[in-house]
Amino acid sequence: MVAKLHNLLLENKIRPSLSQNGAISLLCSMDDRPEKIEKLALAASEFFDVQIEKNCTLLTIRHYNEKVIKELTEGRIQFLSQKTKETIQILLKTK
Repeated sequence: MVAKLHNLLLENKIRPSLSQNGAISLLCSMDDRPEKIEKLALAASEFFDVQIEKNCTLLTIRHYNEKVIKELTEGRIQFLSQKTKETIQILLKTK
């Protein structure tokens, strides 16, 4: 089923900035292109439960440490984060 979602992304020419697959979910962050997002959501809703969260920011920090992460995310809702040894990306709700 995840392949079906990836095909819908390709068909609608949408390239997520960040995505994370779970056992039964796919979370994606993408540029704010309402016409493309609405078309994708409509197509995906035939097969899946679709939720759209607007007014978010993707924060990317290279050479991060816990102090910097805390300073930049304090008081904000975090939807998703991914980290590597040198880089962290965090999807935040914009104030």
